[in-house]
Amino acid sequence: MTNTSYISIKDASDLSGKSIQTIRRLIKSKKVKFKKDRTPQGFNYLIDEQSFCAFYNIQRADTARKIEPRQAEDTTVQQAQTTTITPAEIKQESALVVKKDHTVVEFDIANEFNGTIQKLIDQHGKEKENLFKLVETFQNKVISLENKLKVETLSKKSWYKFW
Repeated sequence: MTNTSYISIKDASDLSGKSIQTIRRLIKSKKVKFKKDRTPQGFNYLIDEQSFCAFYNIQRADTARKIEPRQAEDTTVQQAQTTTITPAEIKQESALVVKKDHTVVEFDIANEFNGTIQKLIDQHGKEKENLFKLVETFQNKVISLENKLKVETLSKKSWYKFW
């Protein structure tokens, strides 16, 4: 048997620069070789790398995909150690930072604003309490008037009905 390697849909989309949905369409139309791996949520599709590269005419080095994550981390650490930054680059970066940081907030204005907002919130709370008291008083008045009306209607008897 031939040694075939499979890549995930995400890796295939990164490799080709196409969207994941486009890769799924390729699988559905059977333009590339694939296999399905069953998962509890459904299926994961793995694409045959050789047929995928042949479809998009992609030349991929075998060594690039065989690097393990630990080796990749080691190479990035080595690259980071050998990189040097010149003082001119530092000045350029600091100039960019200064340009980005153009919003200045004075603390006096912010504190005054916060104080005003707090006063408005307190005033609103007092007004709300007064409104509730007024509504409660109104409801009590309506209830007492309804009771008086009921008493008046019950006590109305005809003068000729005395038995």
